[in-house]
Formats: sequence, structure tokens, C-alpha cells
Amino acid sequence: MSEVKTLKDLVYYTAERFGHEPFVIEYKKKEYVEHDHVQFRQDCDSLGAWFNETFKGRVHAAVIGVTSYEYLTAWFGIQCGGNVSVPLDNANNAERCVHRCGIISICISRRRECCF
Repeated sequence: MSEVKTLKDLVYYTAERFGHEPFVIEYKKKEYVEHDHVQFRQDCDSLGAWFNETFKGRVHAAVIGVTSYEYLTAWFGIQCGGNVSVPLDNANNAERCVHRCGIISICISRRRECCF
């Protein structure tokens, strides 16, 4: 694992090493939903590419929500695009953090009500 130096390297390494083995298994709408390592890499790459096409240059993007496949995809996808993920807890003063950190995009979990 010496070739892993960034979070993007980690995402790619696990996709190569574990392939279609389960990465996350979630219980949603009374059934189990499985996401594998390859799917996770593809989703992270897609989100990273979207950020790079939508925003020119490196951006700071907030991620708010409960730990889920979507949250992990947002966190790692932002990083895989060469950007900065900023975790926010809406119990704290998120608005002040948004301004202080120069955040220009916010990813919010569907399962989380936000204070904005």
C-alpha cells in the first residue's frame, strides 16, 4: 500500500484490490442496498469531474449529513477532483464556517435537515 499517498489513490487502490466486493451496505426503505468498491470509484470520479467542470479552479465544498454512501461519495468525490472537503455540523454555527472557509458549494444529505 506504499503507492497510496492521497485520498484519490486510496479510492483507486481499494477499487483495484477489492473490485466488486461490498464497500458499504445500507438499510434503505426496508431493504439492504449494496455498493461495491468499483461503483464507489466511478461515483467519486463523476462527482470530482462535475466539480471541475462546474467550478474553475480549486474549490472548498462543505459536506453536511449523516454517514452514508452519499456522504462518503461527496466527501471523497470532492477530494478526487482535487478540491477541499469541509465537514460541517449543523449543530454548530455552519453559516460562519461557510464564510470563514470560503465555501462555494454545499452537499447536504437527504436524510439531514439543515439549519440554513
